[in-house]
Amino acid sequence: MKQFYESVGKAIKSYQTADHLVHTTYLVVKDPKLMLLAAKHLRDFFDNGMSALIYYDYYYKRIPHLPKDFKDKIDLFRRFICDKYNMPRSIIQLILDLNNIYSEHKSSEIEFRRKNNFVIATKNYKLRTLNSEKLKNFLVLSKPLLIKITEVKKINDRRII
Repeated sequence: MKQFYESVGKAIKSYQTADHLVHTTYLVVKDPKLMLLAAKHLRDFFDNGMSALIYYDYYYKRIPHLPKDFKDKIDLFRRFICDKYNMPRSIIQLILDLNNIYSEHKSSEIEFRRKNNFVIATKNYKLRTLNSEKLKNFLVLSKPLLIKITEVKKINDRRII
């Protein structure tokens, strides 16, 4: 159960950091590189949020095993967790999209700013843009996962007391 609480804490902190970067810091600094940092924190939020719910269900023996890599996590999340906690299926596409942005950033050769966008160019020059509006939309779409994580944490806190 310790892993559950650690993952919940990390997930909430990552979400709050991404939200602050998009809604507060970016408005003051106006540096598009902050968009990449916010996307990374949002990706960490999804990773830790999925891990928290998977640990919770594994602890109560509702799922067969704990996945180690990201693809297994997303598969388990899609098959068991989304249905059990009534999560929208669009959240899976959002998680995959953020993971693709992060992996393209890691393997990109060129990254640059264009107006208020941060542009990532892959090896075959496929362009991917990040801007504040896209990240604000990501934050709104990720809210159901944050709500479910906090609800499960409150339910578990009541069980312990």
